[in-house]
Amino acid sequence: MNTLAAVPDLISQAQTTEEKFLRQIFVRDQMAEWSKHPLIMARADGVFYWDVKGKRYFDALSGIYVASVGHNNRRVIEAVHKQVDELTFSPPMHGTNPVAVQLANLLAELAPGDLNTVKFQCGGSEVTEAAIKLARQYHKLTGHPGKYKIVSRYLSWHGSTMGSLSASGLKSRKTVNEPLPTGFLHVFPPTCYRCPFGKTYPDCDITCATLIGDTIEMEDPETVAAVMVEPIGHTGGVIDPPEEYLPLLREICDRHQVLLIFDEIITGVGRTGRMFAAETFGVTPDVVCIA
Repeated sequence: MNTLAAVPDLISQAQTTEEKFLRQIFVRDQMAEWSKHPLIMARADGVFYWDVKGKRYFDALSGIYVASVGHNNRRVIEAVHKQVDELTFSPPMHGTNPVAVQLANLLAELAPGDLNTVKFQCGGSEVTEAAIKLARQYHKLTGHPGKYKIVSRYLSWHGSTMGSLSASGLKSRKTVNEPLPTGFLHVFPPTCYRCPFGKTYPDCDITCATLIGDTIEMEDPETVAAVMVEPIGHTGGVIDPPEEYLPLLREICDRHQVLLIFDEIITGVGRTGRMFAAETFGVTPDVVCIA
């Protein structure tokens, strides 16, 4: 059976309700050129996509960083098939299952430093949302119920749920959902190429990091629960911090009893050459988020 021939050519049906709907959902800043003619993918294999018209596209992003071992990978397909044959779902409130236990043990072995506890979520946004909740719950259970604020960075992207979106620093994606939950603070990222403070590395005293400490002190450390950062910023332009930045951030968080959360949704699982970007910088966070 010809898969492409079997898929209706939705793009050519210019007046249909379906395409009008597609036009609406695809009108986004970064997809403005596509909004008139939305891409409809029919299949994928290796590093390529094919749309419903048979045109091939090179997938330089591995989906959205979710197909790092390639599309249509037979080992992945066979493993998923085997699992579906045995068990499709196991409610976490009832217990767990062997595969989840094996994966948790493997992640605990691979995790940086002494991190050894794993909590599974459905996707990246849910992971960072859970990290925010975990930080606040941790302080309540350890006698610091007033520590609830989350410090993150401008130009960051942590997810689309209300909490993770509030921690994100992209104005264009936040304004349509405002007002957002309170308790989220933002500081400038370590952008050495165009330093927002007009300084030049290494004669800058790593102001981008010390400013986070100043922010915590000005807000009152007894109100700040966590600092959440991507080890290497993504949406802001692949921002690789100075080598002193993350170690200094670790010291600042320890000084103020603030948790350090690394959002490694994009940098984790070997994408930077090490299993975690945290290892590259020699810093162990309190919480690491992967997907």
